[in-house]
Amino acid sequence: MKTLILELPGLLDKHLSGAFLESLKQLELPLLSQLVSKANKCAISEFNGIQYSRLESSGDINPGFAAKLLNLTDENSKPFKYWFRADPIELLTDITTIHMKGNWHFKFSEHQIKRVETNINQCIEHLQAKFFLISETEGYIGCNQYAETSFISLLNALGNDQRIIPSTGNDAHHWQQLLTEIQMSLFGTASPDNPIHTRSLVNSIHFWGNPHAKLTEKKIDTLVSDSNLILGLAKSSGISINIISEFNSEFNFDQRESLQLTPMNLIRSQKHGDITAWENILIAIEKDWLPKIFSALKKQQLEQIILVAGENYYYRLKKSYLKKFWRRTKPLIEFIEG
Repeated sequence: MKTLILELPGLLDKHLSGAFLESLKQLELPLLSQLVSKANKCAISEFNGIQYSRLESSGDINPGFAAKLLNLTDENSKPFKYWFRADPIELLTDITTIHMKGNWHFKFSEHQIKRVETNINQCIEHLQAKFFLISETEGYIGCNQYAETSFISLLNALGNDQRIIPSTGNDAHHWQQLLTEIQMSLFGTASPDNPIHTRSLVNSIHFWGNPHAKLTEKKIDTLVSDSNLILGLAKSSGISINIISEFNSEFNFDQRESLQLTPMNLIRSQKHGDITAWENILIAIEKDWLPKIFSALKKQQLEQIILVAGENYYYRLKKSYLKKFWRRTKPLIEFIEG
């Protein structure tokens, strides 16, 4: 195997702040710190690979590839022409603002998922469209028309006022009208099993994704991720895929030319304000992945490790770089992009 690309979206980004920045100061991540400290720092413009995390974060990714991966079809098992993400969210209102909050912090029963699905599908059945709720945080809508519109990705929309997150394009008005109808249908439906709740846990959804986005060039052999969007894109591009939760960290590095690891839950947990989940992901990478990755590098099963963790730079580490004693290991906090 020649190259391992590790994407850790948002980790060294200049926007990392508050409790997350303080946590990064306190967490013990010696291998990750060594990787960044010993590596060559390179401009991201020189990176020859594909930043799958950036495609998802920006929304410039086609949900149709994920729909194909998940085998989502209409009642006649026919695929839809266009796909958008339609993720459950919670809107929190005050006098002046409608705050968009993700649904990261809730867990739904199977009955709740089916009920939300049913209510939304009743709203859109006249459009020959269908809504699929995969989990508390992930939904899709398939349709055969009204695809000339552009949305802001959920990761970029979270925390903002929904009224200033407009869709654009010829069909934007249609989607805004549809969203209003869906919000009305969702009132009081997300928590039917718990009479204590006086408001819906899901009172809206967020449309995003680019149904016109194309396949990417095949630059790696295998991609491992926790994102159906990224896995679907990679598989449709001819790349072997694996889900992070099923990933066998004991794999033989010699049998692969290139592998890319893209844990999107790292940036998702940050955007949703879940610092515990964010810390647990970093600790798992430090303890479960990096010891095997460093071992493979030292055994020359790997030629290089590439870390992409910020907007402007990436880091390349080769075995010989570990001998550069003058590059002392520094805390990760010192590598936050300014």
